[in-house]
Amino acid sequence: EAKIMDQTKIEKKKQREAKELARRERQVKFKENKFYLIYLFMILSLVFITDEIASTISIQFQSNIVNEFFVNKMGMTYGEGLSLFSALGIITYPISLLMVVYRPLADKFGRKPFLVLNTFCMALGLFIVYLSQDIVVYMIGGTLMGFMVSHDMQAVYILECSSEKNRARNYSITKAIAILGTLLVPLLRETLMKNVSERWHLVYLVPAIIGFVLSFVALLCAKETHVFLENRIKYLKTPLEEREKKSKEEKMNNAQGGIKNAIKFSFKHHQLRCLIIACAFFYLASLATATYNTVMKESAGMTEEQITYALYLYPVGNAL
Repeated sequence: EAKIMDQTKIEKKKQREAKELARRERQVKFKENKFYLIYLFMILSLVFITDEIASTISIQFQSNIVNEFFVNKMGMTYGEGLSLFSALGIITYPISLLMVVYRPLADKFGRKPFLVLNTFCMALGLFIVYLSQDIVVYMIGGTLMGFMVSHDMQAVYILECSSEKNRARNYSITKAIAILGTLLVPLLRETLMKNVSERWHLVYLVPAIIGFVLSFVALLCAKETHVFLENRIKYLKTPLEEREKKSKEEKMNNAQGGIKNAIKFSFKHHQLRCLIIACAFFYLASLATATYNTVMKESAGMTEEQITYALYLYPVGNAL
């Protein structure tokens, strides 16, 4: 009976893969018009802007957040509130370990679903923070943003849709444009927030709306990358029996998603393991530089208007 059940599972898997193979082959044969790459890169640049804003906006409003949730509502001193806020941020870091499981799924299901999903969830996180009236709701929105910005699916799109010769150039230009796009934050501080500390929530609303719109546009306009399609078709065309016979090392190098594959691949693949360690050191170092808003507000005694002007300089230097 066990053999019959295993055989049934294998047959079902073969049928599913045959259907997917037919679908992927139709997708790879689809010819985009000559303007496709132009509007695709426009969409990706805007998604990148949303990503960059979601990455830095909480740092830029650190003093406003601490004052509202900890000083005004909990009666703490600013130092106590900042310490607790920082501690809560560290507690959410283990959630980023889910990246080991989540990211490899794009190798199985495609780049497009995750471009749409990541953009939508970043926008949702921004919107939740806009609605937040207490630290719990804020942390939910902030954690969702923090998890999604780590995947950079728009960067994967740029690299896979560019020729090998122009890949680095296209990525650098798009990244610089995205960072310049974060000038939207000080602009919104000056116009929508009007440099009034208590109105900081409003700045989160505009990038949230932009993110929701872009996720819908990406769903309608973006096509799956040819790099993914070719690799996936090659994988699906390999007979199931042949895949099973491959060595463990070959299986690891050709992992197509799944929790076990993701975890094994992350810790056994030398390059990825080194990147994970490097990222750990990077994030530890970034903690020491993530308080510039507090330094301006509490240490230097700058007004909201002066902080806004200072924030106009940050994206320009970063982009350069």
